[in-house]
Amino acid sequence: MPSLVELQHNPYIPEMRVLIDGKQPPDFSRLVQYSDEDIWYWYKDILDAIYSEIRNDFAISFTGTPQDAEVLEFVCRHHKFCRGFKARDFMVPDPLQMRMQRLNQYIKRTNNVAFSKTIIDASFLLTPKTQGYLEDISAIDVNNLFCAVRVSTLGIQSPFEETENGFMFLIADNSESVDNYIQRFQTRKPIFVIFIGCENGLREVTDRALIYDATPDSMFNTIFSCFLQAPLLMAFRRCIKSIQASKKDAELQKISCIEPLISVEVENRIEVGKSAKISVSLDPPLGQVPKLIYKIANHHVASCDGLCVFGKQEGSANLEVYRSGDAKPFAVREISVYKRNRITKLILSDDSLLLGVGDRKRIKCDYAPIDADNTQTITWKSSDESVIRIDKNGGISAISKGACRIICTAENVSAQCICTVKPYLKDISVDIELEEGVLYLEPLSEITLQVAITPSDCVDGELTVVSSDYNVVNVVKNTLYAKDKGEAEITIRNSTGRVSQSFKAVIAKKKVGFFKSLFGKK
Repeated sequence: MPSLVELQHNPYIPEMRVLIDGKQPPDFSRLVQYSDEDIWYWYKDILDAIYSEIRNDFAISFTGTPQDAEVLEFVCRHHKFCRGFKARDFMVPDPLQMRMQRLNQYIKRTNNVAFSKTIIDASFLLTPKTQGYLEDISAIDVNNLFCAVRVSTLGIQSPFEETENGFMFLIADNSESVDNYIQRFQTRKPIFVIFIGCENGLREVTDRALIYDATPDSMFNTIFSCFLQAPLLMAFRRCIKSIQASKKDAELQKISCIEPLISVEVENRIEVGKSAKISVSLDPPLGQVPKLIYKIANHHVASCDGLCVFGKQEGSANLEVYRSGDAKPFAVREISVYKRNRITKLILSDDSLLLGVGDRKRIKCDYAPIDADNTQTITWKSSDESVIRIDKNGGISAISKGACRIICTAENVSAQCICTVKPYLKDISVDIELEEGVLYLEPLSEITLQVAITPSDCVDGELTVVSSDYNVVNVVKNTLYAKDKGEAEITIRNSTGRVSQSFKAVIAKKKVGFFKSLFGKK
C-alpha cells in the first residue's frame, strides 16, 4: 500500500512541513534540507528523496499555491514511484497579490519603519518570431513600495549573467525550438519559457526551465503569473524579513501566514493544588482549532489534561504544544508553580460601632499569619453606601441614619463590623415653670425635671443635670433637692457637652404680705 506523504509549503517564509504517514521525518533525514528553500530549488529532487526515505510507493498530498501545485503535479505524473497527487488550498487562501497590497498598506501606516526594497532584473530573450512583442514587453512596469521590476531585453547572442535578483524569461513561438537557447545559459533559478500558441497552462518542467503555453491574449497574464511565482515572491519575503529583524509584529505574521495563527495562552503562575485553563484561539478565526498535543517534561511540578494545567508542587515547568504529527513544538509556555501562604483569619478593631451622621473613623484590620502573601487582596465594602462609605484603607464616613455592615475580605476569608448611624442632638427642652428665667424653691423642697430631646433617637442624647452649688441645690438624676438658701446654676447637657440648657435656681422662704398673714387671704 502506498505511503501518504503530506507536503505543506509556505512560500512566504519559506517553510515546508513533511509528514510521512502522519509523522515527521527524523532530523537527519534528507527531506529536512528542503524545509527552508523555495520550490524551484527542490522540485527536481524531492520525490527521489522521499523514495529514498521510505523505499515504497507513495502518494502526495500537497498544500501550497496553485502555481507550485501545478509544477509539483507535473513532476509527480512523471515519477515512477508516485502513485497519486492531490492539491489542497491553504486555510488562509489569500493570493500573493492581496498579501502584497496589505504589506504596502502596512508600510504606509507604520511611520519610520525600516525595510528592504528589492530591484528585480527581468531579462527577456525574444526569439525571431516573437520580436513583435519587444515594445510591449519593454513597457512592463511593476513598482510598489518594497519592489520594482527593471525590464531589459537580450539579443539572440547576448550573454546572461544571473544575479541574486535576476530572472530570465524566454518568449518563443509555438513552432520554435528553444533547447539551444536554454543550454546556452547556466542559471541556478529556473528559466521561465513561454510559448505563444493556442493553449494556456504549464507545458513541461525540466531541470533548467518551467515551460508554459500562452495565447497571444494571455501572454502578459502568464508573465505576471511567473513574476508572482518567483521574483515578486522573493521581494515580498525579503521585505517582511527586513522589518521583522528590528520589529516583531503580529500583523506581519498574519500577512505571511498560510493557516490561522494558533495562540495558546495559559497563566504563567499556578498555585499548588490549583489549575489554569488553556485558552486556544485562531487568527483569523477560520475553521476549527486543529488537534494539539500538550506535553510537560517536569511532570512532578505540573500536569496537563489537554484542557488545564495543574500545579502539583513548587517549581518550574514548560508546557510544550505540538501540532498532531510534529516532532517539534510550535509553542512553549513557561509555568511557575508556587505554594501560597494565605490569610486564614481577619481580626477587626471593632465588632460593632455606633456613629453619628458625619462621623469619620478608621477600622483597623489585623490578620494571621503575619507573613501571609496575599495581604494586597484585603478589600473593604459597605453593605449600604447610602448609610456608610468606606475607603480602601478602612476609613469610614457616616452618611445618613441607618444600619449596615462593614465587610473586610481577603480572598476566601472575611470579617465584619455591625454599624449603626444615628443623628446628633439638636435641642434640649425642659418642661418647668420659670419666673423670668428663674426657678424659685423653698428649702427642703424638691422637683423632678421633665426633659425632652430633639431628635429623640440621637446618638448623643444621654443627659446629665449638674448644679453649680450642691450645698444649695443637690441633683440626683433629674430631681433637684433644695437644701439651703442661696442661688445655684442648674445645667442640663448632653454627654459631649455640645448642647446644653441652663437656668437659675433660687432657694428662699416664700415671703407673705401683711394682710395675708393677718387675715390668711391671698
